[in-house]
Amino acid sequence: MARPTRVSRALSHTRLTVLTWPRYEWRLLGRVGRHGFRPVPRVDAGIVRIERRRTPLLDTAAQASWRPLVELGFSGVGGSLHASLRRVHPRRRVDAAFRRAGLDVRVVVGEVPPGAWLVLHEVLAP
Repeated sequence: MARPTRVSRALSHTRLTVLTWPRYEWRLLGRVGRHGFRPVPRVDAGIVRIERRRTPLLDTAAQASWRPLVELGFSGVGGSLHASLRRVHPRRRVDAAFRRAGLDVRVVVGEVPPGAWLVLHEVLAP
């Protein structure tokens, strides 16, 4: 019997993944079923490969504004990424950033892929 899940963890992006994405590439190489462990945990495990990018996706100046944006987004205030970002950025700019990134305003922060974060940063960074 399959376990119900809200979001596949392979599709869920953590604060650490997003913070480091411009400099490191994260790839899921495989899974280890939860029954391969004793005691049996509640979830399966993943085999992840993290590699430093030869060329970072953001230059040094842009990297300085990346962390505050990600921290704000993952703050959880407001119940959605859109609401969290609106605490600092005007609604019109956040709306424009979400349209450009192809994101629904109700999206939960863990469901936003790192590539979409790059678009949000491009629009919202000073």
